[in-house]
Amino acid sequence: MSIIEGNVRTTKRRDMHFATVPPLISLSSLFSSFFIILMSIALLTGCDDEGGAEQNQQGIFSIVDNGYSMVLNGDINTDSLEDFNSLYAKYPLVNRLLFRYSEGSLDDEANVALMKRIYSLNIHTHVLDNGLIASGAVDLFLAGRVRSIGTNVKVGVHAWSDGSISAQLLPPDDPRHDLYIQSYESIGFSKSDRNII
Repeated sequence: MSIIEGNVRTTKRRDMHFATVPPLISLSSLFSSFFIILMSIALLTGCDDEGGAEQNQQGIFSIVDNGYSMVLNGDINTDSLEDFNSLYAKYPLVNRLLFRYSEGSLDDEANVALMKRIYSLNIHTHVLDNGLIASGAVDLFLAGRVRSIGTNVKVGVHAWSDGSISAQLLPPDDPRHDLYIQSYESIGFSKSDRNII
């Protein structure tokens, strides 16, 4: 025997009563609503007054640690100094540059300018755990006023080359070394330090 009262259907069988209540919302609708709420929260928390999470990234640089650290992830290029300066203008409390992965520089002059900028701002440099720096990225890392590395870090160095000749084939006083020697002097090294580097 079945009795229907409102939306509840009660069935009586022998000495047991079973109540079947129709769902107010389907399971798929529930998951869809939950997903929409989660996405809305994620979007709202990722945005700032300026229009979004993309404001925290510029080129190979991104902001972390509530604006106190900048992460470098990628190769230094012609736009890197401008990208750094643009992001630094928005986050002037940055005091650490964290290296995640960089195989070096695609533009030596831009890298030297960025080295000078990092040094002039008294920024500390750090290679993150499992990070990699090589070539021009090592030069940029050395521009940090305080330098540190995490665990399982890879560092790659080599003699400079302009594509036609390598530094190791030139005498030490050759003027073609000057860009690199002067770049190290501009970040606090002296000519007497060249045997250490």
